Amino acid sequence: MDINALPRFEPIEKMTYIDDGVQGLVYRLTDRWCVKICHGFGDLSELLLEAEINQELYGKGISVPEPRGMFKFSTSTIPDLPNSLNRKKFVPGFVREFVDGLLYGVIPVSLLGEAREKCSQELDKARGLGFMPSGDSHYAGNNVLYEVRGNSLERAVLIDFGFWWMRK
Repeated sequence: MDINALPRFEPIEKMTYIDDGVQGLVYRLTDRWCVKICHGFGDLSELLLEAEINQELYGKGISVPEPRGMFKFSTSTIPDLPNSLNRKKFVPGFVREFVDGLLYGVIPVSLLGEAREKCSQELDKARGLGFMPSGDSHYAGNNVLYEVRGNSLERAVLIDFGFWWMRK
């Protein structure tokens, strides 16, 4: 993929750091969108596969963030970039819906069983469609956000598709 052929994401209301993982850094762009950018431990092919899986799952009704697409970002606008990325003028990023949710470890104890059940339902639906998630402990890691409203668990949202694959 030619980074120069990618469109620039605009407007960026605020680019604030959210989290980083094995394959990428996540930043919030606007109230609605966030971006995942590869860092030194991930590569573009992994990010493209993750974007493709997110798009496929979304299109099949699985609870995942709405994908927006691949865009290029000027490194001068991204805070807290690793040195390996600062040498580049632009980096590619996968933009998708920002989910205002909680990780499993911080949701109310009374909702933990329901959280595991909702996550398992989404993972089972994905497996039934030919997607193969990595591992069986998704509900307790950083791979799922839970939308909690008051004392109610609205939904489990699968958010990380690194190390997933699709059966052909």
